Amino acid sequence: MFFRSLSLLSLIAFTIAEGLGDGNALQDAFDAMDGTFDNIRGALSVFSTNVDVPHATAVMDGINALEREMKDAVVLIPDHLDGKWVCDTLNHGLPIAGGFWDGLAARKDDFKTVGLTADICLLLKTLVSDRYVFDSKFFPAAPASSKVCIEQYYEAIGAKSDKVFKVFCKN
Repeated sequence: MFFRSLSLLSLIAFTIAEGLGDGNALQDAFDAMDGTFDNIRGALSVFSTNVDVPHATAVMDGINALEREMKDAVVLIPDHLDGKWVCDTLNHGLPIAGGFWDGLAARKDDFKTVGLTADICLLLKTLVSDRYVFDSKFFPAAPASSKVCIEQYYEAIGAKSDKVFKVFCKN
């Protein structure tokens, strides 16, 4: 996780230093986030067979890494995105991100067993808050031809994240 975050930070620093804004760095950031989603899903799988605080913490560390990557990716969004890659990237990432939300919801009882549901709720609130910042810059920069697929992605992921919030953040 540390090296993935370090590589993303290096990418951001290089992009800022070089003044690049063509979306390539943003594509790389999306790829990094997909990898982090996969890592979290792997940690969730291990947690499902080893229900204890250290394995729950590994999942939470992954969510923290994802949140940092999303926050860092905001600076990579140029004023105008160009190309079909936006929809291709979102279509590729939808099952990955969706699997994360589904996997997290499936582990609700495990997080309750180790007493960390409130911690997961707090992490999710932070993640969604940063996603809102990202989305509010990303959507206006996207080409008109990509708006429909972005809205479809938001709708699908929004439904899954709403379900997870109900599971972890209910009073």
